[in-house]
Amino acid sequence: MAAAAECDVVMAATEPELLDDQEAKREAETFKEQGNAYYAKKDYNEAYNYYTKAIDMCPKNASYYGNRAATLMMLGRFREALGDAQQSVRLDDSFVRGHLREGKCHLSLGNAMAACRSFQRALELDHKNAQAQQEFKNANAVMEYEKIAETDFEKRDFRKSQNPEFVTESSVCDIPAPPL
Repeated sequence: MAAAAECDVVMAATEPELLDDQEAKREAETFKEQGNAYYAKKDYNEAYNYYTKAIDMCPKNASYYGNRAATLMMLGRFREALGDAQQSVRLDDSFVRGHLREGKCHLSLGNAMAACRSFQRALELDHKNAQAQQEFKNANAVMEYEKIAETDFEKRDFRKSQNPEFVTESSVCDIPAPPL
């Protein structure tokens, strides 16, 4: 008789938990939608706050971490964004946008090889994804330039850095090159 009573208690305890879980998911979705609205308005600090609330309510949802990663990227907080992007793909390895965000963070933090791996994974999941294709090309180009720079540095050949052929729009700055 005592075993049956324990079973009833367990059953009674689980039913409200299921309702609470569903309610938490609904509330988390509401927070995510509010975060999306702030993100669309470019109010990234408020978007961050609402995505954090969604994560607090439902910490196993990959897209909440992915959205917060995107927001952190817009705020220039790439190390934190990388953590969220990595958490999103740990929760759902098929989350293509999570892999793309992880790759962009790696690239922004100077790790082109890790970026290539992230973009490669995104392409494995969706080989027609134009953004993944372009980002993979960009990361590979950065790796090639790094190899050239490393080889030239080892040779102590610093002339290429002053060669206009190797200057790209993104590398042009207001600091004049030293005289030859």
